Amino acid sequence: GLGSMDVAITAAGNPPALPSPALISAAQLVLDATAGFWADCRVYKPDVELINVTATVTGNNIDLEEVRQVVRDYFAELGPADAYQEAVLNVRIMNILNVSDVTLNPAINIIPSVTWMHTPWLRLGNLDVRNAV
Repeated sequence: GLGSMDVAITAAGNPPALPSPALISAAQLVLDATAGFWADCRVYKPDVELINVTATVTGNNIDLEEVRQVVRDYFAELGPADAYQEAVLNVRIMNILNVSDVTLNPAINIIPSVTWMHTPWLRLGNLDVRNAV
């Protein structure tokens, strides 16, 4: 609301993680001590929304573990409120040696709906990587 500030934080790591209650409390103390004119400041963690991904790759002698790592790395780079962009992930997989085509599911962009009470954070759910038949 007017005169307030909310701050969603994450915890360092690879991939980044949700903050612990202790980290949220420590950040809240710092914010309360330095916020100045902001009368109402709140530190909170984002809401995780898991995205299940299936990647079906075409080509010879593809290292499927490398494909899995590319998908994991892509999701690790997403911050709270960032969108899943199918074309970006598609291009990254296509850059893997011997991959001639890839079909992703979801095959559409997913844009989180941010509200004053909700900061979604898209994270990788189940991952299925397979060769095309």
